[in-house]
Amino acid sequence: TALSAACLGLPSSAASKQRAWQMSDHEVHEWRNLVARRTNEMLSKSGLDVGRTRLLLHVRELEALQMQSDGSLVKKWAEEETVHPLQATLQTNPSPDARLAERGVQSLADMYPEGSTAMCVSGTYYGQLVTVLAHQGERLVVAVPPPRNLQAVSQRILQGMS
Repeated sequence: TALSAACLGLPSSAASKQRAWQMSDHEVHEWRNLVARRTNEMLSKSGLDVGRTRLLLHVRELEALQMQSDGSLVKKWAEEETVHPLQATLQTNPSPDARLAERGVQSLADMYPEGSTAMCVSGTYYGQLVTVLAHQGERLVVAVPPPRNLQAVSQRILQGMS
């Protein structure tokens, strides 16, 4: 899962450091419960034993890549933060997936090369998968496959009615 995380630095003065690490008994109890819950979730859902957790990262996970009106792809991050143990995260992705990269404006021919499959999102064939045959300016020339065995289905319906 791609993540967006912010790392906060520790206060610089010794007095600030002491105040930063003072927690009430209630806060300590909540912290321990959160760590135990996340550690158990990681083990039961992911099969990952994270061991002793001393630091949790609050992150916003990547939800989707959104195509903008100009054809560019922009990452959409979750509104709510989730908590992950530091030792279960990577600073950088050792094998990034090119499909998750943001991209600038693309031409119609680059987005839908000839022979590719697209979904029609307007008109009579809304929701129908089509094959791109050619490009005419800012329009695609597509082939719509014929309905599957519509005649046989119609005949069975008619036979059932008589």
